[in-house]
Amino acid sequence: MEENMSTLNAQLVLGNGFDVYLKLPTKYDDFFSYQKIFNSDYCSFREMLNYSEFDPDLSIIRIPDSEFDSVIHKLTSHFSLWDAYFLLLDWFYEVDPNNENGFGGGKNWSDVETQISNFLSPSSSITDLTLSNVMEEYTKKVGIQHIRLNTPIGKGCNLNYFLALFLYFRLDEEMRFKIGSHNCFDFALKELKIFERNFSDYIIQCETKNEFYSIESTKFINSLINGPFEKITVESFNFTKMVLNENWYYRNVHGIASSDMSGIFGIETLSNKKRIVSTDDQYIFSKTSRELELEINGNAGPDAFRRPHVLIIFGHSLNKQDEGYFFDLFDTMGLDDSGETSIVVFDFCLYDKCQEAKIKADRLTEATNLINRYEQWKIASQPALQNQGSLLSRLLHTGRIQFRQIPRYGEKGAFNDPSKQN
Repeated sequence: MEENMSTLNAQLVLGNGFDVYLKLPTKYDDFFSYQKIFNSDYCSFREMLNYSEFDPDLSIIRIPDSEFDSVIHKLTSHFSLWDAYFLLLDWFYEVDPNNENGFGGGKNWSDVETQISNFLSPSSSITDLTLSNVMEEYTKKVGIQHIRLNTPIGKGCNLNYFLALFLYFRLDEEMRFKIGSHNCFDFALKELKIFERNFSDYIIQCETKNEFYSIESTKFINSLINGPFEKITVESFNFTKMVLNENWYYRNVHGIASSDMSGIFGIETLSNKKRIVSTDDQYIFSKTSRELELEINGNAGPDAFRRPHVLIIFGHSLNKQDEGYFFDLFDTMGLDDSGETSIVVFDFCLYDKCQEAKIKADRLTEATNLINRYEQWKIASQPALQNQGSLLSRLLHTGRIQFRQIPRYGEKGAFNDPSKQN
């Protein structure tokens, strides 16, 4: 770029890969692994599932009734519908790792926002594990009276009925009779907030145990920016707190894990790829609606989000659940405008020496697919744009899209390169 960097604006977007790079075990898998070892509710529920059998041909689960009774009554108020749902998905992955029977999320069972989307989506089959099917079972077989004797779990019941029974015990006596399809989404959101509190408490614990995280994260952010920009904005999708230059703008998009508040999860689309709109029952789970619940988490006012000349992305998922956010950013910086000089930089780290080629190929594919989806999204509203040729090709030819490989933590060339330490 010919412009003087000191007159340009830079925006840095950080995903969970940022914390993971700094050795903070904040992946969803880390959270669930910890809970299954140290959380007594998780241990009890998981032990119950270990006593269970699953019949894929009949799509039923068999749990000894005595085991169900002994576990379900001692679960605390901190164990939510979502905890039960994710433990079921985890159990299915172990029983059927290739997801041949179509239950659970396969190897992606712990991708929280994707699985929230799946559970809240309309059902295409009565065997789908979804909230609507759970409520159907609740209305038919549980309803005003608890009539479990008609369907003993030990003889086998479908998965939605199993969660309907769990739901019965989660509700207070008044709500047991009032809940229905019209307010089940409100209840599911309250349950999600319990799950979010548990996740936030785990994040706080991770930060507390890593005494160097605050200092190391600041150094690493400085190394990613690496330029005398006029204005710098940092947006983090992590729940960890940032300590930055006082002249920079910053924002934790989904909140900060602290003693008095929790971070939030939100979704953009349903499993049928339909984007959520304000008239949908699921809208209260959308990223937009959830972010409105948050207090201000940072000092980033309107001035912080003026058109960035350089957009740097590190450690963030580039899948469909996040594309709305990036599409808005690309629009703000005029990425599809040939007359612009703005640049998007995708930073990545080859964190596993044994899979370097695959990691690099996957990251390049994810980035290029995001750009291609953005182009198709623009063409849908402005058909004339398809006459300009491939957006990705134009960005590559003009140097407006770049890929930077970040050295592994603690290795030569990294921000904490041991050879440069005193």
